[in-house]
Amino acid sequence: MKNLYVLLLVLVLSACSNESVNKIDEPERGGGGQGEQASPAPAFIESRMGDFVLRLDTGKSIYGTEDAVAIRALLKYDGDKESETIYHAMYPVAFGVTELTRGIDFGYSMEDPLITTEMQKGMWLELPYKKTAGYIDSDSQAAFIEAFLKGDTFPAGEYNIKALADFYTEAGGKKTDYQFSADKQISVH
Repeated sequence: MKNLYVLLLVLVLSACSNESVNKIDEPERGGGGQGEQASPAPAFIESRMGDFVLRLDTGKSIYGTEDAVAIRALLKYDGDKESETIYHAMYPVAFGVTELTRGIDFGYSMEDPLITTEMQKGMWLELPYKKTAGYIDSDSQAAFIEAFLKGDTFPAGEYNIKALADFYTEAGGKKTDYQFSADKQISVH
């Protein structure tokens, strides 16, 4: 009977193990050609400046042309205080996207009001990517840019995604600027 209790305890503990609570922390497992496994690629990359962490999350590193591409930036304050006020343009993080094989830089633009955001210690501020691009009809890449702007998929290609944090804090009349970024590449086939 004692062995049965030990066996049940082991089963319960193994069922409660934490394999991957947060999917974005789990590396992607893609298949390579001819039975080889591709090396795991993390779904996110982080950058730090002072008491702030910027995470660029692309969901995965390889997408199909029919897959919705979900990109987001997350900003976290993890300093000594319970909260920190940051001052920024429309958003504290901007996105830049470049399609590498065609050399198309979709750039980014942002309105410039002065906005404040109260960052709570240890809490992520989530900022989803929204597609933007400008072109003229005579642009040789106009059709590709139009395809890029449609829906939540990306056309086939190799993309560099950049999240750029740009804000400042104030303490005792002293202004501290924060400008740092995180880059990650994704493939769409």
